[in-house]
Amino acid sequence: MPKPRTGAVVVLVDNGYDLHRLITSRRTLAQIQTGKRVTIEGQGFLVEGVMELDEWAFNHGALGAILRVHRHGPRSVRGQSR
Repeated sequence: MPKPRTGAVVVLVDNGYDLHRLITSRRTLAQIQTGKRVTIEGQGFLVEGVMELDEWAFNHGALGAILRVHRHGPRSVRGQSR
């Protein structure tokens, strides 16, 4: 996995069976923490041998909500971000 850029932070999203690592700016993390609706592009992950692109939507629908958006549509993540 690539290392975060200088001044960047790593957000870990644990959805119960996978741990996803998202790299973003401190400013974007602050926006998420204050409840702003923010979407972050993920690094992708393998699904049955095929690379799946992903986006993560924070605070969409409800404060603290996390949605993983991919080619099959949005999925609510009932895990937690750290």
